[in-house]
Amino acid sequence: QNIIDTANRKAEEDKQRLLEEQRKKEELERKKVEEAKNDLGVFNVSFYTANCYKCSGITKSGIDVRKSIKYQGYGIVASSWSQIPAYSIIEIEGLGQYIVLDTGGRIKTGHLDVLVKSKEEAIKLGRQYLNVKVIRWGDGK
Repeated sequence: QNIIDTANRKAEEDKQRLLEEQRKKEELERKKVEEAKNDLGVFNVSFYTANCYKCSGITKSGIDVRKSIKYQGYGIVASSWSQIPAYSIIEIEGLGQYIVLDTGGRIKTGHLDVLVKSKEEAIKLGRQYLNVKVIRWGDGK
């Protein structure tokens, strides 16, 4: 009887180990799929100020950016909200993490506009083509 109990216990342990390995593989696959979904590829990134021509200093989401280019510790960026909705947190290659709080007439799919302090800084940074990934999708409201 002890031999049978030992064999049954070993079989159950093997089964549990295999199930755990399968669960880990599935979780890894889910993470890969999620990362691929959040990697948006290369974007045309430009830079703007709160004091630009026809700018009010108030983002489309209602945040006053005339005194600060940060919101809750994040830089502020304008996007096409049909592609990256408002309040999404994104990471722009080499620049850091930003929150989408603005949009604009010239902001189309594949284009981001990063808020900076001065017109001189915006001109210096120019236009760049950088990889973008979503850290957290916003609710768009």
